[in-house]
Amino acid sequence: MERISTAGSGNTLTVTLDDTAVSAAQYGSATAVPVITIDAQGRITAASTAAISTSFTLTGDSGSNQTVNGGDTLDIAGGTGISSVVGATDTVTLNLDNTAVSAGSYGSATAIPTFTVDAQGRLTAAGTASISTDLTVGADSGSDDTVRVGTDTLNFAGTSNEVTTTVSNNTITVGLADSVSGLTSVSATTLTDGTLSASSGAITGATNITASGTVQFGSLSDGTITATGFVDEDNMASDSATLIPTQQSVKAYVDSQLTASDLDFQGDSGGALSIDLDSETLDIAGGTNISTVGSGNTLTVNLDGTLTGLTSVTSTTLTDGTATLTGGALSGATTGAFSSDVTIGGNLTVSGTTTSVNSTNTTIADTLVVLQSGLTGANPNDIGHIYERGSDGNNGFLGWDQSVDRFIAATTTADGSTAGDLTLAATDFEAAGLIGTSATISGAVSFGSLTDSGESITVTKFVDEGDGISSNDNDTTIPTSAAVKDYVDNNGGDGLILRQALTSGSATINTSAMPNVSGRTYYAERIVIKVGTAFAGNSVNYMLVKENAGSGDTIVAAADADATTVGTYIIELDGDQTLTKNAAVQVQFYNSSDSGVSPTSGAGTLTVHYNYI
Repeated sequence: MERISTAGSGNTLTVTLDDTAVSAAQYGSATAVPVITIDAQGRITAASTAAISTSFTLTGDSGSNQTVNGGDTLDIAGGTGISSVVGATDTVTLNLDNTAVSAGSYGSATAIPTFTVDAQGRLTAAGTASISTDLTVGADSGSDDTVRVGTDTLNFAGTSNEVTTTVSNNTITVGLADSVSGLTSVSATTLTDGTLSASSGAITGATNITASGTVQFGSLSDGTITATGFVDEDNMASDSATLIPTQQSVKAYVDSQLTASDLDFQGDSGGALSIDLDSETLDIAGGTNISTVGSGNTLTVNLDGTLTGLTSVTSTTLTDGTATLTGGALSGATTGAFSSDVTIGGNLTVSGTTTSVNSTNTTIADTLVVLQSGLTGANPNDIGHIYERGSDGNNGFLGWDQSVDRFIAATTTADGSTAGDLTLAATDFEAAGLIGTSATISGAVSFGSLTDSGESITVTKFVDEGDGISSNDNDTTIPTSAAVKDYVDNNGGDGLILRQALTSGSATINTSAMPNVSGRTYYAERIVIKVGTAFAGNSVNYMLVKENAGSGDTIVAAADADATTVGTYIIELDGDQTLTKNAAVQVQFYNSSDSGVSPTSGAGTLTVHYNYI
């Protein structure tokens, strides 16, 4: 046997280890490390030495790196403010150097500590400075004074009849005295109560002065006229522009002047007349449709509530009341404003360019409303209703589009101010039902249901290949040609099927469970895998199909269907593979390392054709 040799002699068998390639010698020293190779039997098959590294690299916060070799001396030197001391065999102690500052406590109740700090943050000098205890006090007048804190008392003094001061609970309150005298000027928004005496000077800037007693003045002025006093003078002999007469003086003077005076007047007829103001009364009597009322010093002339006998009325405005015309006509009126109901017993003809109705609701009892009434020639206009939509978009239009000769629901920028061929853009129209003999639609038609003319079949939707005909076995859906072809291709008379959509995002996909009918044995006839979109993502490489929810036999191997390539893969099993009852068939995705992965994209279908005995 390799590595062992045997030799026989007589009845003796000698077993000997074979020599290896290692030279018999001593390996390793103070400067070399032995390097050995050992085989599976524990023998040394190679031996050598490797030199021991005796140097290392020294680095610092600055400067270039240095190599320290065996035998060199490493010096740890102190920098600014630091000294190094070598003590024990392997110990270096670093100490802060002393500065010129004497160790001690600095600062007190009467002294502030002062320090000098160097760039390394050390105190290089320390001392104290006395705390100043003098307070300098100044005022609006007088010279500044000095108060020594702790010994002197600072006194806030008031002045006689002007200012008072009070000290309480460390608070000094400064206020005006109840009675203030000796002031040369006072500015205030309001002076209330008490007596105000001003022996000289003036009250300026006041907006209101209210006094309950007598106010004496030298003069009163409104800024233009200055009055120097009141006067009781019945004959107004002074004829002064600075004196104000009393009410009694004014009345006496007016009465004396009116005596022996008369008033000349004249009406539309009757000639000139006069009345003695001192002894006669002027009676202003009402005539036809006019009444007069006197009250106080006012005479009011009114039209009667009901006017009769008028043959013509000319007015710019008639307001309120009821106007009744038994004959004639209301002509020349430009505007009528009515605050209540207006009832017209006959026909109403409005001739103009625009008729505006601004009411909450407009109710019309007529059964027919004729637009463009009286047209006799060719029609040049679109006819219909415009619906203002404000800031929501263009206006709505519902009516007859003359350019295409049919009714239309549309949007438009027209606002009804002009007629003619409007610019219309067809818009959606919603109705519960449309009844007609034919329909021409250029776009898509969305429906809730379709019913044939006999109303015996109602269709609710179309079924495409993805929906599957098998999942829509009813009389209310219509399959597409692709759905029909897919169903026929996958249901060629082989019996029953399980179908499952294959999507991305999962490492395993289960079909619905197999039936569980007692006495039946189920077997697979054919597996059809249709990859519509190649699966990709997470390094997906292949797929497997297993029965019994993934724990049973593999019925589609990796070589049978390529998950990463679009195509239809048909695996004929011919009934050789049994299927577990009440269990799903499972599709599993793997990468090239045979680890399950979840594709991030891809789509397809799995169809399991089965039968039973």
